[in-house]
Parts: sequence; C-alpha cells; structure tokens
Amino acid sequence: MKTQSRSQQTAIGEMPNFKNDREALVFLIEKYHFEGGWIGAAGMGNDGGIEIDASAPEWARSIGFNFVTNFHCADHPVLNMAMEYVYCAFRREDSKLLLTRTWSSPIKCEGPCVLQPRLFQEAITSILGIKSIYSGDDTDDCSLNWIKDSETGQFIPETDEFVLYDSESNDIACNNKQAMEILDALMKPEITEHKYWSLFSSIDSIHLIFARLDGDYHYCITGMTKPEDITEICLKSQENCRV
Repeated sequence: MKTQSRSQQTAIGEMPNFKNDREALVFLIEKYHFEGGWIGAAGMGNDGGIEIDASAPEWARSIGFNFVTNFHCADHPVLNMAMEYVYCAFRREDSKLLLTRTWSSPIKCEGPCVLQPRLFQEAITSILGIKSIYSGDDTDDCSLNWIKDSETGQFIPETDEFVLYDSESNDIACNNKQAMEILDALMKPEITEHKYWSLFSSIDSIHLIFARLDGDYHYCITGMTKPEDITEICLKSQENCRV
C-alpha cells in the first residue's frame, strides 16, 4: 500500500503528519490563513472561536483551537489578573513564530495586590486630604478606573464607583486630578511589580479596587502584550499538532 505524500494528503483534505507544533502552526498560517482566536467566559465554563479560512477542514479548525486554548494563558504572569476574555494572535515572521495576547474584561477583585499597601494607603490619604480613615468591615468595594482615550492616547479617570468614608463616616470625593495622582502612585515600582506594566505594548485600561484603605488593593491592566517568540516552545512540543 502506497503512502500518500503531504501534498496529496492536503489536496484531499486529510490531516498531514506533523512532526511538531511548529510545523503544524506554520501550515495553518500559510495554508488556511490562521490568525488566532479567543477564549471567553460563558456561564459555568468557557467559550471561544478562531479566525481561519472558511475552506479549512475540521481537523485544521480543531488544531487551531488547541493552539488558542493552550497558549491563551500559559507561562504568563498577567494570567493572575483574571480576565474574562483573552484573544491570541499568531503570526510568522521569517523563521520565528510570534504570539500576541490581548487581555480584556477583567475580574477586578481577583487581580494581584500592590506590594506596599501601607505606603499606598499613605499616598492616597495624602492625595485626598484624609486625616483619618473608616476601618469598619461594613464597606462597599471602592473602584477607580482609568480608560485610555483612543484619539488622544491619554487616560481618562472614571470615579463613579469611588465610595470612601473617613473615620466619622463622611463621604470622601475624588476628582479627576486626584484620580490621576493616585494612578501615578499606583504605577511606582515600589507599589506594583514592573513586570506587569512592561509586558504590554499598549494599555487600554487600568483598574483599582479595594474595600477599605487599610486592606488589600487589587489592580489589573487590560491591553495588548508585546509579541512573544514561541518558536522553541513549538519545536519541542507535539501537544497541538494532533486531534
């Protein structure tokens, strides 16, 4: 019985015998214009989809989705920012295979904590002019959001969810100027880890949430990560080249 060549297999829509993930991914990109796909929360589980030519057979779609599901959060420190939606874009650049991830729809309360909460608390109280803080347990979550304006590239603060009281239960307001000063404090190396900021080629939004000033401060960042070279990973793996 004759063994079919790869070109013969491909011509009739059969799956080639890929040696490794790199070979499989290059084939999908070149043959079926595979660009990537997304993973998102859906009810009690996840949902997702891929961008690939309509002519792609089912095995090609299945392998493409394997790449998305296995790479959308693997070995990435931003993973613990708990996003509900991640888009993975794959591309070939000469001999390299590059992956770019776009993170959005953050779960704010599950983001990482600042490194120095007491130092950050002192910065916020100074910015807001608070002499004493309310430290009771019966407090709502307080949020500050900064959304990048697509036209100007500047961050615009959103303070609608800012709910804070002093020790005498007086409502504390936060104006846009103060919100921007808090953002400057949040981005300082002693407050948050540089690796989170440095991984992004562009940032769409920044979110800060806390229950009390003397508690934990959770934050998260959305946007597009810098391209990652996944060539060696794919050369050493066969996890995504079979269905």
